[in-house]
Amino acid sequence: MRNDVGIVDFFAMGKTGLPTGISNVDVLGCSLTILRDIRACGGTEGSKKDISGDVVDMLASSGLVELLISLLREFEPPAILKKTVRLSENQEASSTPSKSCSYKGFRRDVVAIVGNCAYCRKHIEDKIREQDGILLLL
Repeated sequence: MRNDVGIVDFFAMGKTGLPTGISNVDVLGCSLTILRDIRACGGTEGSKKDISGDVVDMLASSGLVELLISLLREFEPPAILKKTVRLSENQEASSTPSKSCSYKGFRRDVVAIVGNCAYCRKHIEDKIREQDGILLLL
């Protein structure tokens, strides 16, 4: 997934959902959908073992949460926030542009994965806090 994130052109605004017709974006989007669903299909109270927990802990220990928080930090604010935020007159016009989401629902998928991973896992919640990720998730 790190390789796909590096290949995708985030400066081209994605207006559609999946599939987009761009293979790198589609692979990244399907990967995020699978990751989101892994934790969402976790064991119920009656099940003997929650196998998704093992997968989530393995992915979290490999740096998935940090990667997703850093992606959220690099993206431009959601459209609803862009309308309310006024650029100051002193801001340079030549500042580096923020990355756009590569497809409609990308930010939602990233937030869902981080939220699902943090569910009932204090150590992941702590990682999010350490990276100042709470406001990014809201």
